[in-house]
Amino acid sequence: MEDKRRVKQSLIAGALTGSAGIFITKALSLLYVIPFNEIAQDATVFYSYAYTVYDALLQVCLSGFPYAIATLVAKYATKNDYSTVELVKKVSKAILLVLGVVCCFIMIAFSKILAIQIIPSELQSSSYLHYTQIVLIILAFALIFVPYLSYYRGVYQGLKEMKVYAFTQVLEQTIRITFLLAASSLCVYVFDMDRIWAAYMGVLSTSVSAIGTIIYFIYHNKSISSNALAKDSTIGKTEIFKELVKTAVPYL
Repeated sequence: MEDKRRVKQSLIAGALTGSAGIFITKALSLLYVIPFNEIAQDATVFYSYAYTVYDALLQVCLSGFPYAIATLVAKYATKNDYSTVELVKKVSKAILLVLGVVCCFIMIAFSKILAIQIIPSELQSSSYLHYTQIVLIILAFALIFVPYLSYYRGVYQGLKEMKVYAFTQVLEQTIRITFLLAASSLCVYVFDMDRIWAAYMGVLSTSVSAIGTIIYFIYHNKSISSNALAKDSTIGKTEIFKELVKTAVPYL
């Protein structure tokens, strides 16, 4: 009963911290809208097209697993069962990587079909289809990195590392905005490239910011004592997988 209470408190604290992080990142997002629209101008429509598909596929990639990871990590961490925590990390990381790679492949393989579905019939042309297909392909790779980043966030939320959790939300958005504005400005104003390149850099910024934040997480990886790691978990991978799915599916 005590363990359940601690897990619940951990998740509540994580939710509050996450909400604060989301509030700040939303506030930061207001900073780039006007300058990016000025840089990309008409090409911003392709930027919007790409995220229509991406947002849907991202939910499939995540499938409620970040919540499930946080729940299981908190559950076993409160019991000081860090060998099982490590097992949860390994299994959940593999799940999100597989889901991410599969969804990335689907988005690339069906990019042309998706482009046709997204673009209004009155606007469809060879150039419109080409540009939309390219932004979809570029953004598809974010389906690998963003779920992997969510894995780290789930682990840190479960371990109650709330400062790191909240900081990385702001860090990700800061990297994204900085890259988006800098790269798109460089392409359009310095190299005098077509404004569609601003849209390309815009969608690429999602992968770049996720990679940068993952590197931060790796650098600040939560250390676990060698004694805990030396012990074998009494729970198997299959049981952990079932528990993750059982927790994730209702949330999804």
